[in-house]
Amino acid sequence: MSFTFIIGIIALIAGIYQIIMFLKVKSSGELIKGEVIGYEESRDNKMHPIYNPIVRFEHNGETLEMPTELSENKKKFELGDEIEVFFVQGKDYVMRAKGNSSLTNGLICLACGVALIILNLI
Repeated sequence: MSFTFIIGIIALIAGIYQIIMFLKVKSSGELIKGEVIGYEESRDNKMHPIYNPIVRFEHNGETLEMPTELSENKKKFELGDEIEVFFVQGKDYVMRAKGNSSLTNGLICLACGVALIILNLI
């Protein structure tokens, strides 16, 4: 078994896992509109800044503030922007409905995995 085949299998499994997790949250979560009220700032492994939007929204008459699951190297939203998120009871973060990194990463991993496996079989 070649190295590229093994990497292809790993990428394929990672892609399927991320897509399943996104679909699970989407099906069990509640679509809510929230307001971007700030950002959590952290650093990646190369010490570049990473920004994670914090969203305020109403759920069952209660006002909640939670970070989203999507971290980016720039502040994508202005304070006060309204975005749609999926809220799942018991989670300490919300998943963005549009521009979701889990779905995008899952599809990229899936495509790379399939491509590496096919290239290895040729």
